[in-house]
Amino acid sequence: MNADGNQYLVTGEDGISRCWWVGDQEDYREYHDTEWGRPVDDDFRLFEKICLEGFQSGLSWLTILRRVAQPVWLGDQVTR
Repeated sequence: MNADGNQYLVTGEDGISRCWWVGDQEDYREYHDTEWGRPVDDDFRLFEKICLEGFQSGLSWLTILRRVAQPVWLGDQVTR
């Protein structure tokens, strides 16, 4: 529970309140701060997110995030 009494937010060492699921994992913190809950209007990024959701089946989300750090999985361009 954070200082405001919200059980779903946790205040980190840097003073920023984040969702409870971030924990102390740097990968989750980076994902939460830069991507979580942000709208996507780029076709390539949307396709990437859909693929990542499919890849996640049966794997932890942390495993997927760590693989995305190596962006060669999809290449630079999607062709039709």
